[in-house]
Amino acid sequence: VLSVNGFEYDESQTVSKQINADDSTVIEMYYKRISRALSLTNTVGIENFVAETDTVMVVRRAEENVYDVRYGATVKLTFSMPNNGYSFVGLFNNLTLIADTTTENGVTVAGTAYTYSFTFDKLADYSINASAQAKTFTITFHGNNGLYEGADTYTQENVEYNKSTALDDVKFTRSDYTFAGWSTTENGKVEYLNKALYTQTVYAENVELWAQWTPEGYSLAFVS
Repeated sequence: VLSVNGFEYDESQTVSKQINADDSTVIEMYYKRISRALSLTNTVGIENFVAETDTVMVVRRAEENVYDVRYGATVKLTFSMPNNGYSFVGLFNNLTLIADTTTENGVTVAGTAYTYSFTFDKLADYSINASAQAKTFTITFHGNNGLYEGADTYTQENVEYNKSTALDDVKFTRSDYTFAGWSTTENGKVEYLNKALYTQTVYAENVELWAQWTPEGYSLAFVS
């Protein structure tokens, strides 16, 4: 039996033999495309990662997001990224990059919809992981009449979206006042105490917090 890459001998078909007038012999043997498993997984930030299916070449198994794909099939993968707090990194097989938005014939983007098509030429089971990473943002602290090294603002940078992060220890000081906490508006109520955990759930590149202060108490001395 001849070996044909991507195909296997079909034992269910009858082998035919024909002897020609010139004594040459023609033997007809039948082969069928091999089928291998394609498993799809994704990280947080990727949603609805699936392969388009048909009844023959790409068939979804009962188990979640695993497909039987025949050799030579055109596979179309789709997914979405509705949360702008994450950025797309790429499609990976183990740790090897398959495609991203910059590679030739790579992932295409239309709004929050992503698409990637390729020819399935795998001789073994194959897996693809769609990977995204959380964006980072900057927190700008306002002294609100407090100062740090002569400045009325400072920043905490590279804070990760959707991750609880401790706010930097307050650096501002204000004469005759005690730091009470942080508010999200200049004259708002205290929402975060010093070094409290902060989690951004709606992405913005910059978050602003204002220091709030309480007057220090005074003691009076009476002289008779």
